[in-house]
Amino acid sequence: MSCRDRWGQRPYSKVPGSEDARSLGLSQRMRRRRRGDDPGSAVTGPPESPTPSLLEPRVARPADPRRIRTEEIFRASRFAEVFTGIHDFDMDEPEEDYPIFRMTFTTWVFLAQFPIPSYARWLAERGSWAADGFHRRTMQHFNWQRRQRFPEHGGQWLLKMPFHLMELDTSMATCPDALFIQIHREPTQFMGSWNSLVERIRSLNSDRVVPSEVGAEQLSFMSRMLNRGIRFRESHPELESRWVDVNYHELVCDPMAVVEAIYGRFGWPVTRSTVNEMTGWLGQQAERRRRETRHQYTLDDYGLTHAGVDAAFAGYAKFLATRNYVHDMKPMLTTRCDTP
Repeated sequence: MSCRDRWGQRPYSKVPGSEDARSLGLSQRMRRRRRGDDPGSAVTGPPESPTPSLLEPRVARPADPRRIRTEEIFRASRFAEVFTGIHDFDMDEPEEDYPIFRMTFTTWVFLAQFPIPSYARWLAERGSWAADGFHRRTMQHFNWQRRQRFPEHGGQWLLKMPFHLMELDTSMATCPDALFIQIHREPTQFMGSWNSLVERIRSLNSDRVVPSEVGAEQLSFMSRMLNRGIRFRESHPELESRWVDVNYHELVCDPMAVVEAIYGRFGWPVTRSTVNEMTGWLGQQAERRRRETRHQYTLDDYGLTHAGVDAAFAGYAKFLATRNYVHDMKPMLTTRCDTP
């Protein structure tokens, strides 16, 4: 999700120098270029999200206490080991900004971390407006710091977290100029991957993680989130110009073409140096992925079937079928390309 917001509307306070954009949500694959490569955009990394202060980009900072603390947490919690081949963590790369949302204890993020159905029911009734408001104020603070240090840098914040889809009305109320970049993938493919990720996350917090329970719970949660997201879009056709829909397989096969389409759609300038940085990063990742252990999973591992997943996401699938900008995904499952 991308947001160009004046940040001066009530109930949120005005922050000096905060007229630039905020962006939330690119695919992790597209966001994970080195911080500072594109002066027209800004991202957060692992050391920043849990703290109120940005790190200095393009500077050697091994002694920064926030960096040291984050590295200690990663080692103690076995992050690198647990998420190998699923979600790589790098201290010098962008990362999802979910720690900001967790500080309010009113966020859908916790549904991936813990099996807490009573909390899910409570949050569904209450809503996550407090988390979105806190996130906005945090980003205002980051933006003010950024403008003080780098007044020549304009552009938007590029952020990513899937749970925005659960309450798009709240996201739009908090960030009324939001732009959204939504990646679409066949549910029977991403549910296996998502369940594997959730299982790994919960293994950090519990000695008892039952895959079949994870599968049933997350099928209900994820289908509800995506179906709810498309219902919001269907009820607000006037906002469709705010969306770019990306086929996951096109992103994998030709990521730079997808970048060009996104930048073109939103009128974002892109420099040759930015393109070179992105292309170089993709080349490094291609080599890295050839060496790493690949992520293996099936729906059956989590007690799910193709028919059951298709039924749960029927509303989402119908929405995609009616949109000309999203190609039929199933034929693309046989696409052959070099995965970066």
